[in-house]
Amino acid sequence: MSIKAIAFHGSVALDKTHEYFESPEARFQSETQAGKCVKCSLAFAIVLLVKSDPRNLEYVGHLNAIIGEDCIGGLHKDEYVLDESEGN
Repeated sequence: MSIKAIAFHGSVALDKTHEYFESPEARFQSETQAGKCVKCSLAFAIVLLVKSDPRNLEYVGHLNAIIGEDCIGGLHKDEYVLDESEGN
């Protein structure tokens, strides 16, 4: 299964995105967008692995929904991964 998008919690987003974008391929093929929890409004950085994918807006919405469903009084995991099976 291929990964479509990854969301990083605000507290680790800067380090994780720097780590991810060290690869030259990632720098040219990927992009980031802002995401947030629909319940508590906590910010997330969402990395879209293929910036030309026409379904990226859908992936962002799906990740925001997953993040909201996982919210426990404002507590979240550091990272959420959307793979091919979830993105369909």
